[in-house]
Amino acid sequence: MGAPHSVADLLLNLRRARRRGLFLFARVLMRWLGFDSARRLGAWLGALHYRLDGRTRRRCLQDLTVLTGREARPEEVERTLRNAYRVNTVAVLEVLNMVDRKLDASLL
Repeated sequence: MGAPHSVADLLLNLRRARRRGLFLFARVLMRWLGFDSARRLGAWLGALHYRLDGRTRRRCLQDLTVLTGREARPEEVERTLRNAYRVNTVAVLEVLNMVDRKLDASLL
């Protein structure tokens, strides 16, 4: 029998399993839907990630507000961060698709 795991170890393993599951899910979606769907799917998943990523989103909003200066209106900061989530997710899906299998040069 191995030594019992600490709560911190179990939480770390759960986070890793969740990330791995999300990676595999994205890979299956991109294989099924194809490279052409990366922008549309990435925009949708980016919006979902923005909505569900509470703690990190709030920290990024605060940091972005400081970075842009006190004159920045909250709507502008939120719009910028929403766009960053969208663009980042699209990029991840496109790279995942390119690395996962060989694509036709004309498609790229």
